[in-house]
Amino acid sequence: MKQKLKIIFGDFLDALRRFWLEVMGGVFLAFGVMLGWAAVREYFSVTERRLTTMLATEGIFAALMIFFALDSFLRARKPR
Repeated sequence: MKQKLKIIFGDFLDALRRFWLEVMGGVFLAFGVMLGWAAVREYFSVTERRLTTMLATEGIFAALMIFFALDSFLRARKPR
């Protein structure tokens, strides 16, 4: 019975998985861009041009979110 359901719904579940990965990639990319923009604003608002903890934190999390977005998009393209 499980095999029959897999045959019937296999393509649908694969499409649903790809859709989920692409949506999550878009969400991570949006967070990465927002955090990157915040890091740029923080950099230009620092008067002494020193690295603040907020700038470092925003930069690290922006890079991490963009990495997650790229990983999610690549997983969506890779066949299972």
